[in-house]
Amino acid sequence: MRQYYSKDIQSYDLKDGYSIEKTSGKEFSVHFAIYTIFKDNIWFRQSFEKACSVIEDSEICYWVKKKGKRIGGVLLEPNYMNCLVLEPPHNEYNLIVTMLKDLLIDWSLNHKAILVGGVKPDEIIHYKNAGFKLGVSRRCMIRPTEKFEVLWKENFELLDVSREKIVEVKDLFEQVYSNPSSNEDTSRKSIESDLQYYFQNFEDSPILREASSLIYDTQNKVLVGACLISIWEQWPNVYDIAVKPEYQGQGLASQLLKKSLSVLNSEYPGLRLFVTLGNDAENVYHKLGFLAGLETTEMILEI
Repeated sequence: MRQYYSKDIQSYDLKDGYSIEKTSGKEFSVHFAIYTIFKDNIWFRQSFEKACSVIEDSEICYWVKKKGKRIGGVLLEPNYMNCLVLEPPHNEYNLIVTMLKDLLIDWSLNHKAILVGGVKPDEIIHYKNAGFKLGVSRRCMIRPTEKFEVLWKENFELLDVSREKIVEVKDLFEQVYSNPSSNEDTSRKSIESDLQYYFQNFEDSPILREASSLIYDTQNKVLVGACLISIWEQWPNVYDIAVKPEYQGQGLASQLLKKSLSVLNSEYPGLRLFVTLGNDAENVYHKLGFLAGLETTEMILEI
């Protein structure tokens, strides 16, 4: 019998004695942090408390139970799953993933695809066995901030990032991300909304404004690169960085990052960024000394 989703329903039967039962984000976050941050600190979070804070306000947390006893937990809502963790000695991931998939199919809205976020490499096989396909894989990278001597060729000029330049920056990102070599699946709509979010939340920070840059070719009077620095979980993060395709290979991205690392060094110990696996930029970051975190992959089930 089909089970329909409602935020007011506290528990759902899976089968064979397995079930899920709603719990608070605060309770679940402690279990999730212990079984993840001490094993794989994927996002280089600064502390246990920070790892907990990410989901402690979530309203989609469930315990996974076997014969009424908790064996793990998961974040679950129609068409979405994340943070599945089973507590030792339980490791029946194939079975649990399949059961949760069947429940999500019952819950599915308008036959939309089911997305699973943050799947680690050793977990991919369980989702493949349940019929999920690979989506985008990403990883976090981190590097200490440091003072660099950054020299620019005379035909390049650096300007501050400002809201008045948003159309130029949007056009640059659209051109870069439409290039097949970028390995990014970014729509024009999402680029525009991301830029609006950036300026709404980070424009007023003096150090972020100084650490961010626009680079122009003074001969052609064209924007050829941009580096936007934001704050994520109290540390600076590369919100976006792009160099016009015909100007790539000249070290401009590395120079932009060195400038950011130099500015941020006065207030922050490290700089993080996220990169899509297969993107040419990953090698740029590696050569610049960024440490690669564990990759995570989106898994997708078309209904």
